[in-house]
Amino acid sequence: MTNTSNKIRKSFTISYDFPSTKGHLIDAEELANNLLSMTKLIKEADKISNGESSEVSVEVAAHKPGSFEVEIVAWLYAGGIDVISQIGIGAGLTAFSGSTVFNALKQLKNRTIIGKTRNSNGDGYILELQDGETITVSDEALPLVENHSIRKHIDDVFHKPLLKEKDAKVIIKTTIEDEGGNEEAAPDIEFDAIVTAEFKAPPKKEFQEVEETEFKSEVRFTQVNFESKSGWKAFIKDDKPQSVKMEDEAFLERINNKKKSFIKGELFVVKLRETTTTIDDSVKTSLAIIEVIRHRTEKSKKLI
Repeated sequence: MTNTSNKIRKSFTISYDFPSTKGHLIDAEELANNLLSMTKLIKEADKISNGESSEVSVEVAAHKPGSFEVEIVAWLYAGGIDVISQIGIGAGLTAFSGSTVFNALKQLKNRTIIGKTRNSNGDGYILELQDGETITVSDEALPLVENHSIRKHIDDVFHKPLLKEKDAKVIIKTTIEDEGGNEEAAPDIEFDAIVTAEFKAPPKKEFQEVEETEFKSEVRFTQVNFESKSGWKAFIKDDKPQSVKMEDEAFLERINNKKKSFIKGELFVVKLRETTTTIDDSVKTSLAIIEVIRHRTEKSKKLI
């Protein structure tokens, strides 16, 4: 049982209106995958918008007759950003009105974002697209639009299921609550495969942010490979050896030409490049030696 204290209830019905669901039946595995993607979409969007400590509960109510409908019930913390509405599903919103994720994706049309600047009026960001056009996205919607995981879940829920059958549709039904607390049906949001083609998630590499820094350091090699850039390890920053690429080809040539023994553990001064790649919440760091500057040893044993 979900603890609903200090939470608000948001619900909507998602209907998979396929030729194969006219008998109110749907493939169990397909439905399970779609519901799991919808749950992840809501929960991950909530953490992006309201912080890592925020938790949202998502429940499924019994389905109703007609096509194949499932009622999704989400319990959001009162006072936080309403991520259901921010996605474009919330009460009172149509599919492409307002500064929602759906709206942004409709404007993007699968084009790559190559830059962003703060809007001069302080409201949202202006995104520069690969073809030179620009669009404006709200502060709340932008972190969701830029997140590969969010985009993939939207793709999984609203686009991929429609590719399996001709004339397939996804219909979202919501209610609007007036000031008196009375509810009335909002206009249905209906997606077909042509519309949701703009929801297709781009390749993951388009979401990566790469930062490079160069610095000098003393290193001690613990593993060498004169035949390749890879296969090298050295003590650099940490108390244990780190993998590092050897990109100083001139150094490798000098070593091979001298035919001298390379003594592991001896000290070298090198210039390194550290590359940090961030995709969503995943951060990967790699190191490369771009120049071996000198060998710290007695002159008779110097390799360079």
